[in-house]
Amino acid sequence: MKVPLNWLKEFVEIDCSPTELAEWLTMAGLEVEEITRPFSYLEKVQVVRITAIKPHPNADRLKICQVSDGNKDYEIVCGAPNVQEGVLVPLALPGCTLPSGLIVKEAKIRGIKSAGMLCSQKELGLGEDHSGIWLLPSDFQVGTKLIHALYLNDTVLGISITPNRGDCLSMIGVAREVATITKKKIRLPQFEITEIGTPVFDSIQVTIKHPEHCFRYIARFIRDVEIKPSPLWMQARLLLAGIRPINNIVDITNYVMLEYGQPLHAFDAQKIAQRQIIVRLAHPREKLVTLDQKEQELKETDLVICDANGPVALAGVMGGLNSEIGPETKEVVLESAYFHPITIRRTAKRLGINTESSYRFEREVDPEATYTAAQRACYFMQKMAQGKVAPGIIDVYPSPKGLPIIYVRIPRIKQILGIEIPKKEIIDILERLQIKVKASGDKIEVIPPSFRHDLVREVDIIEEIARLYGYERIPSDMPVVQLHPLFISPYMKWRDKIKHILSGLGWHEIISYAFIDLKSFDRLLLPPQHPLRKVTKLINPISVDRTVMRSTLIPGLLEAANYNQRQRIYHFRLFELGKVFIQDSPESLPIEKYKLAGVMSGYHFDPSWHFRPEPADFYDLKGTVENLLDTLGIEAHFESARDICYLNPNNAAYVLKGERKLGYLGEVNTQVKQHWELKRLKEVFVFELDLETLWAVTKKEKKVTSLPKFPSSERDVSLVVPKSLSAQPIEEFVLSSKTSYIENIELIDVYEGPPLPKGKRNLTYRLTYRAPERTLTDSEVDKLHKEIVSKILNHFKIEVRQ
Repeated sequence: MKVPLNWLKEFVEIDCSPTELAEWLTMAGLEVEEITRPFSYLEKVQVVRITAIKPHPNADRLKICQVSDGNKDYEIVCGAPNVQEGVLVPLALPGCTLPSGLIVKEAKIRGIKSAGMLCSQKELGLGEDHSGIWLLPSDFQVGTKLIHALYLNDTVLGISITPNRGDCLSMIGVAREVATITKKKIRLPQFEITEIGTPVFDSIQVTIKHPEHCFRYIARFIRDVEIKPSPLWMQARLLLAGIRPINNIVDITNYVMLEYGQPLHAFDAQKIAQRQIIVRLAHPREKLVTLDQKEQELKETDLVICDANGPVALAGVMGGLNSEIGPETKEVVLESAYFHPITIRRTAKRLGINTESSYRFEREVDPEATYTAAQRACYFMQKMAQGKVAPGIIDVYPSPKGLPIIYVRIPRIKQILGIEIPKKEIIDILERLQIKVKASGDKIEVIPPSFRHDLVREVDIIEEIARLYGYERIPSDMPVVQLHPLFISPYMKWRDKIKHILSGLGWHEIISYAFIDLKSFDRLLLPPQHPLRKVTKLINPISVDRTVMRSTLIPGLLEAANYNQRQRIYHFRLFELGKVFIQDSPESLPIEKYKLAGVMSGYHFDPSWHFRPEPADFYDLKGTVENLLDTLGIEAHFESARDICYLNPNNAAYVLKGERKLGYLGEVNTQVKQHWELKRLKEVFVFELDLETLWAVTKKEKKVTSLPKFPSSERDVSLVVPKSLSAQPIEEFVLSSKTSYIENIELIDVYEGPPLPKGKRNLTYRLTYRAPERTLTDSEVDKLHKEIVSKILNHFKIEVRQ
């Protein structure tokens, strides 16, 4: 918001410097970003009279003009076609920097010295006309600086207005703030209107078809207007405020908008079909050519002003070319309305149109200012355009907006601000804000004025009290807050422990989207009725490939594997601990569960000069899961899993604790690898564990046993077993037997091939024996070993390899 200081002084007394005023406004919440004198370059432009003209001796199109400022004569070389003796023109003297960046200097032009430059409107940044030099009004005083002759000698404050303070997008709004801060009185404009002729109701009709988008619409009718330039003082104020003057009618609407913050629009009444104004939503694909000469295709969310034939303006945004004010205009329909902020913002943003009008409507205008602004514009049209204002005013106001009643508690003010402000000073601040106050004990009843739509809660009033009391008067002490340690549940600590264990095993944690593509289940080869297909669908997905909540972590991990492959990373171990969502029934909320899953590819070890890069296999993955479970204190076993459709049936296993299924692990089958385009990865392995089941079987207390005092003895045995017999049952049988001193059994070798018969393989185990109270002799160990081997052979009907 550009605020010319001299204009502001019409409404409030200012007896301080612009810098001091800027500081006060900034401290009160209206940040002054800059203080400028935008037309200061006109200090070196004078009003001069052309006294004589003669041709240039060395150029046919140039003339030598003798000009005078009343005290001194200048000789200027000029090529403008409209130079003539006796006219007043602007002379830019040497040292003047024009808006284009051109610095005026004394110069020789074709051998003749020129002491300055005669300028056009465009060269001076005061208009678009550059067909010739600017012929100034004949009543200007010769020798006057142009900045004074055009009333442009003013300082402008550039104020940043926050979205909630739309009331300050006007001169009167800023004047209110200045008056409140400086404890001065505001002076509002005083004017009278003379009404004459046929009543407005016989000249124009107004209908609001969608009152939820247009809360109030005021129309006035002005006859016999004369379209001409507006007075120089008005043009100057518009220029200082950043608005280009056009003609007296349009300038008046802009001037009053800047004065009151209420956007106005003037229609040429003769272009309004059947003299009907209809406010409605646009029809789909309806079109309107706006004042910027662009054809806009409208939507049913756009609010338009129409006549009997169709749209004549985009409500609150821009007028239509088919109803604009022109030189031939004689009758004017003046609009002053209060449109819904969201409606205007939606249209302006969609069409990419940002106008002074839409900027104010988007931030909400004062519904009561619509009447005053219309009256003020009629006054100016009567005075500056010799218009005749029709008696009466059309004011369609279906649902007048009431003012909120807010109760403010004085103890609450102290609680929020941290200081005690005297009740008398609080009331004084509120009354300076033009807020109606009724005090009763420690409670104050306040009614904000209609232009302060941002004041709706008790805390809003307290904020106003704080900013006008002065933030600098509020001590910046640190608040005393009692701190309590954050409670972390054992389950959360346990989940963190799992992450640390896997990190220590060389795995890296990732976090993937909880949203996945529904097609992921097809890529996993899941049958139609598979439980993992019971997913929660998103109403408003972020993209077409993120339409459902995940029921498994595997798709996200396979996406991560594909991403690493595209980065030429072929050796990785990634895990994720996160929630999955199972939709048991459409009526209920999804069941949320924590799961732990991982994906692995590459080699046994990180590739290095002292490790052969042998590819990782199923047992690397199984070892990781075993290590994790052992560290958590879970004694689990593995069983072959041939029914997991996205795993290789020959390299897949369930993880069990007794009869409880903890999860699974295995190699991703070839078809699923192709679906995720994992072409460059030789083998991909995954695991997924149910954390809630793991937590249920985890030993919450860890028993510590002392280190053994006596040495152990080890014996190996090689068994020839059918391929269908896995190693796990033998280990479980040995550990569950009642044989004394057996401490451990470990599989150390597996062999298939000659000389073993087909369908057979060799399993070599290492058994560890130890007595807690003494050292076992070799003969004792041999006897124990022979006894347990015999039990194994008899139980499984197998034989020892010779």
